[in-house]
Amino acid sequence: LKQVARAQPRGGAMSKRDIEVKELELKRLQERLDGLAKQITDKKALLENDKKAKSSLEECRARVTGLQASAKEQRQRLEAKREEAAKVKAQLDEETKRTAAERGGVQAVTVGQRRLNEAPRPPPPAR
Repeated sequence: LKQVARAQPRGGAMSKRDIEVKELELKRLQERLDGLAKQITDKKALLENDKKAKSSLEECRARVTGLQASAKEQRQRLEAKREEAAKVKAQLDEETKRTAAERGGVQAVTVGQRRLNEAPRPPPPAR
C-alpha cells in the first residue's frame, strides 16, 4: 500500500493501474477475510461439538456411576442370598443326619422285635 500511495500523482486522481492494483488488493483482502470468517465458523462448530461431546461424556459418566451402584446392590443381595442358602443347606444336612439316625433307630427296634418274635420261647414256669 505504501508503494501504491507513493505512485499516486499529487492531484488525487488515481491512474487506471493504481485502481486495478487497489481492486486486486481489495479482492485479496476480501478473500482473506472470507477465509478467516470460514475458520471462525469452523472453530465455532468444533467448539459446539466439543460442548456436546463433553455433555454426552458427563451423561455417560453419570450412567456408569448409577450402573456401578446398582451392580454393587445386586452383588450385596446375591451375597445375602448365598449366605441364606448356605444356612438352609446346613439345616437340611442336620435334618438329614437326624432323620437318618431316627430311621436307624427305628430299624434297629424293628429288627430287635422281629428277632424276639422269632426266638424260641421258654416254657411257662410251673406253679
